[in-house]
Amino acid sequence: GINAEYGEIEDLTLSPLETILPLGHITDIVEDFVVIRGSNPDRILDVDSMVFNEERKCAGYVFEVLGPVSEPFYSMHFNTHSDIGTYGLRPGQALWYADNPRYHRMLKVKK
Repeated sequence: GINAEYGEIEDLTLSPLETILPLGHITDIVEDFVVIRGSNPDRILDVDSMVFNEERKCAGYVFEVLGPVSEPFYSMHFNTHSDIGTYGLRPGQALWYADNPRYHRMLKVKK
């Protein structure tokens, strides 16, 4: 899960028993990057956390955390722009993360 080789996306689909929580929505796709507006400033994912689509399939990893803590954005980086299409990612799409810490790390934020 965490710390996958750069550019390699694990072929993983979460079981229906795993709880998934909303990460946010894709706001932009720029070159090889997907930008996600975070939906929960109280739970900010750290770099290398796995990101899932609505089918519970791994769609990539958090590459960067951007913006203010009160309104986090995330980026996902792909080797090529066409890889983004391979994973079916599009603006407006909701993305998710697994509640299980095996698949994510939380950013520790001082408020």
